[in-house]
Amino acid sequence: MIVDASVAVKWVLREADSPAAIDLLARSDLCAPDFILIEVANVLWKAWRAGALDEQSVTQALEQMPCLFATLRPAEKLVATALRIATELDHPVYDCLYVAAALADGDRLITADRRFVGKLEQSPYHSLATLLI
Repeated sequence: MIVDASVAVKWVLREADSPAAIDLLARSDLCAPDFILIEVANVLWKAWRAGALDEQSVTQALEQMPCLFATLRPAEKLVATALRIATELDHPVYDCLYVAAALADGDRLITADRRFVGKLEQSPYHSLATLLI
C-alpha cells in the first residue's frame, strides 16, 4: 500500500482521523516515494513553528519515519511518470508521485487529501486511490 504525506503526518500530529492512520501501522507493506520524508519534514517544521511540537519531537519523528515503511522508492525513478500524470490532472507533481508509485508497484494509494481524491475520481487513475476515513 502506498501512503502519502497527508496520512503519514497523522502518525505524529494528532488529528481527527489519526486513529485510522495509526491503524495502518499494523501493516507490513507500507510504501512511499522517498520524497515523503521531505513533505513530512516540512509539516513537522510548520508544527514546530506553531508551537505544536518541540524541536526534539520533530527530530525524533523524522528519524523514525523511514522505519515505518517496508520500502521507500527513489522519487527520481517516478518523477517522469508523475509529471505526465500532473499534466493530465492539472495537479501538483509532488502529489502525483504517489500515484506514480502506485502504478509502478501495482498498489493502492491511501490519502487523507479529499481534493486530490476528487481529482483522481475524474481520471483514469480513480481506481488507485482510497480516502483515509
